[in-house]
Amino acid sequence: MSEEPLRSGRLELDQSSDAAREAILARAAAAKIDVEGALAQLDALRTIERAAHHAWRIAHHMREVVSSAGREVSAPG
Repeated sequence: MSEEPLRSGRLELDQSSDAAREAILARAAAAKIDVEGALAQLDALRTIERAAHHAWRIAHHMREVVSSAGREVSAPG
């Protein structure tokens, strides 16, 4: 099984994170949210990105381990 589902999911997350970051900064620049609120939202976004990246790495390494054992692994979902 290819790593394409993992790779495409990671790219999708990167793109949606970029859009969310831009939206937060635009709302802060337009004074629709205060600076503290914007910083809290950006911190939360970074936490989500970090957790998602760790999950991606875990899935990647699990696939390698199982593949080296000679078994096929199907992508989640």
